[in-house]
Amino acid sequence: MLKILINGVVACVLCQCLMCFAQPVLPTHDYQLTAKSQPIAKVLTDAAKIAQVTIHYLGSENNVISVSCHATSAQRFLQCVLKPGANSVFRYGLFEQCLVLSEVWVYSVGAGSFSALDETVNPHDDSAEQLIDAALSAEHVMFRESAMAELADSYAVDEQRKAHLLKEGLSDSNGRVRAQALAGLVKQAGYNADSELNAALADDDVDVRLMAVDQASTNPALLQKALQDTDATVRQYAAYKLSELVPSSN
Repeated sequence: MLKILINGVVACVLCQCLMCFAQPVLPTHDYQLTAKSQPIAKVLTDAAKIAQVTIHYLGSENNVISVSCHATSAQRFLQCVLKPGANSVFRYGLFEQCLVLSEVWVYSVGAGSFSALDETVNPHDDSAEQLIDAALSAEHVMFRESAMAELADSYAVDEQRKAHLLKEGLSDSNGRVRAQALAGLVKQAGYNADSELNAALADDDVDVRLMAVDQASTNPALLQKALQDTDATVRQYAAYKLSELVPSSN
């Protein structure tokens, strides 16, 4: 079993746990990694230390990869390291009232390359239909979740169709996929997702409700509604988001 050491803690990188939800706005830092023909285990170990997250790798330990990545967010940095076409899923958690990237599961790395700083790059420009199919129909939850997240940022799918597909993702059987679809829908320029956010606050899955609170951060009415949630974490997060809307007295 392959293991990596992160902040003095040995973390398993061959595991099956798949609890996650998705896609906050992360703090800005400077992340850099260059490696030439290095074992993937070493590259992921180095990337995990730089990004300060746990990486679970389920693929072959014998593969070698070359990377040259420089980004200002952990997510973009790791997307660059894993390369376009990677089968991976990102997990976020609450830390000091903020959603932060905490773990990444990697089934396989991709074969392409792109600059992590180029926000216009779409890893799936040449396979948009495959991306759509994965987002809506992949058998494994983590593949649907990852593809749904990438679909939201894809420049290969026109905006109207993208919004329709993301709305379709809100009906996925898995809460993590629904959360990704909700976050992606909110990101679409010119789309008012208030009705979808309101509906998400009544979702049976707490990850979806947390995502709704995160994405409704400028809507006090929705945040007030979330204060009545049955889950304490949702209530606490909603209260924190509401406190950010109150003008400082200083």
